[in-house]
Amino acid sequence: MKWFWQRDDKPVPDQPFRPDPLDPAPMRRLLEKAVDELLPAAVDEATPDVLDGLVDRYTEVQLARLIKAWAEYQHELMPDLVDAHAELAYEQVMYEADERDLLELRLAREAAHARLRGRDDIPRHTEE
Repeated sequence: MKWFWQRDDKPVPDQPFRPDPLDPAPMRRLLEKAVDELLPAAVDEATPDVLDGLVDRYTEVQLARLIKAWAEYQHELMPDLVDAHAELAYEQVMYEADERDLLELRLAREAAHARLRGRDDIPRHTEE
């Protein structure tokens, strides 16, 4: 779909979700500072999880920021989505009504053909 219709029926272009880009420079500076402040020989390859907590918190904050941006994006689209679901439900009901009308018309046509041929085996509509 190239565009959505807003409530005032003016077309607007699709706006795909594009969150603000992540700038890793502040985190890199923070990590470099933390590494520089470590005591000499206090950490070696066998020391687990030295700065993992710091990286995990930063990652969680960035992920929360992304989730918030996604929620705001969805909130902007929600009125259109609700309208689309309502329209779809209406169209489904109308389609089913049209199918029933078509079935009745076909049965009426077959009955008329049978009467014109003088046959008594007129098709009857039965509820299923």
